[in-house]
Amino acid sequence: MSCTDAKLPYYHRTQFNKLYNDYVKKHKLTMHINHKPGDRVMVDWCGSTMNVYDRLTGEV
Repeated sequence: MSCTDAKLPYYHRTQFNKLYNDYVKKHKLTMHINHKPGDRVMVDWCGSTMNVYDRLTGEV
């Protein structure tokens, strides 16, 4: 069912983005970080570590 079928208002992308950003700021929520792939590296140093295996030998 679409908004027009249900007779509900719908938003264009720009209006939706504005309202969404206002909501995020009002409730102090975390926003998604936009960046190009490979542009930045983000590391989480908390918790257990991940094993790295050698592709040829299979050793840890």
